[in-house]
This record gives sequence, C-alpha cells and structure tokens, in this order.
Amino acid sequence: MKNLTLFNPSFTDSLFDAFDKGIGNVGVFAPLSNNPMPNVDVRETEKAYVMEIDLPGYTEKDVDLNLKDRTLTISSAKNDEKEEKKQEGGSEYIIRERSSHHFSRRFTLPEDIDTENVEASFKNGVLTIDIPRKKEAQPRQITIKPHNA
Repeated sequence: MKNLTLFNPSFTDSLFDAFDKGIGNVGVFAPLSNNPMPNVDVRETEKAYVMEIDLPGYTEKDVDLNLKDRTLTISSAKNDEKEEKKQEGGSEYIIRERSSHHFSRRFTLPEDIDTENVEASFKNGVLTIDIPRKKEAQPRQITIKPHNA
C-alpha cells in the first residue's frame, strides 16, 4: 500500500492549537472545540484512492478543493449571512456557533496518482473524492542489435 499522509503542521502551530483548546475556553458556555475537523475515511483500490469526508450541513458550494504538488487541501469558510434579530423580550444570543464554520485539512498524496483525472462528488453531506492511480509502467524487452563496425 502506498502512503497517504495527513499534512503535519509545524510544532508551533500544534502548540498554539493545544493551548487554545486547553486553556482558551473557560466557562459554562465554552464550546467543546473551537474548530472541529470533518471526519475523513480513505480507501485504497487497485485503480484509485477514495476519500469520503463527512460534511453535514454543507453543500458543494461551501467547500474548496485544491491539488498542488501532490498536496490535497480541503477547506471551507462557511458564513451564515442571516440578520441577527432580537427575540421577544429582548433576549440576545450568548453563543452563536452555527453562524460560521471554517476548516482546512491537507493530505500529502502518494506519487502514483493521476492528478489530471481527480473527481469529486457531494451527496447527503458526504464529499467523495476519487483519486485515480497511474498505470504502472510495464517492463519491455529491449532487443540488442549487433554492432556493425
């Protein structure tokens, strides 16, 4: 099996992420996670790698896919543009987590991918990315000709 690697951010980014999750959110109404990452499953077949990403509440218009130098980036900056309205009795939102969501995940793909034929589809909150593999080069017999001197 070829290697598919989750992009590994620098130590500094990881340290700050850990700090934000552990210390930055204190209080009764603190969210469980600042920026939840979507769950990803990856399968390998003879002809392709298949990625399935859970994105409930998203549509194909909310997600960006980029492939450059074997690095696949899946990202979204979904903003809810609804007007905030005060409820009856003058109540306001204390926390509004559903108004905007963003994420970015990067995967380093194996060398045997066919970058020109990658396809993606979105159905029922699941983004499926089909990453075809290149056909392996078959060895060929080379005929040795006599040297005419």
